[in-house]
Amino acid sequence: METSIYLSFDLEEEGVKMETPIYDRQKSLALGIPRSVAVVGVGGVGSWVAFNLALTGVPELILIDPDRVELSNLNRTPFKSVDVGTPKVAAMASLIYERRLNNCNLSLSQNRIEDCDLSLWQEPEIVVDCRDVVSPLPRGWQEKVPIVGGYDGFSITLHVNPRPESIWGDGPTTYTVTPSWLVPPQFIAVLITGYICSGIVENKKEISLTVDFREFLKNLLGMEQRR
Repeated sequence: METSIYLSFDLEEEGVKMETPIYDRQKSLALGIPRSVAVVGVGGVGSWVAFNLALTGVPELILIDPDRVELSNLNRTPFKSVDVGTPKVAAMASLIYERRLNNCNLSLSQNRIEDCDLSLWQEPEIVVDCRDVVSPLPRGWQEKVPIVGGYDGFSITLHVNPRPESIWGDGPTTYTVTPSWLVPPQFIAVLITGYICSGIVENKKEISLTVDFREFLKNLLGMEQRR
């Protein structure tokens, strides 16, 4: 399935009264919102990245994922029980629709990125790679990935300006079942969204950081872990 959906809503016609436009309160932050972002993989991390980018006001989103929502996804994604069995990209579009986000242009593909006809879309400004089974992205897309993130239980990894060989080595990395709950993927997605939209100056230096989420909280709050 490769299709394009344009979402535009008249909030007053739908009975929603708003005293101020939806994005007014963030105007003073002068966010560096990109014109278009492709999110490749809409699972634990990617679902929150896509949702956060839509809520932040990115006007053009390309969502790519071959999978369908499973019951086991519901403890760490924004998907709902009624979405089980639905393609993840379609379920994500529905979540964005429900928020009545104005002028959000979505392009959806229920294919692996390797099987997509990339000529169907204008080249995105930024690409966020959130796949479980990964190999280098197609030429022209890999160079547009500013940051990736992953987790294994409490262990969280962020990689800025990643090179494919420094993440995946010589061969593709295959997905394995890892301990998973809501906070690590949601936390990573917040950091990725913040990095993309906060206007941080990019120096193209490669940075890789792995932390334990519990250690992060302990250091942040100056506390000891409960026994």
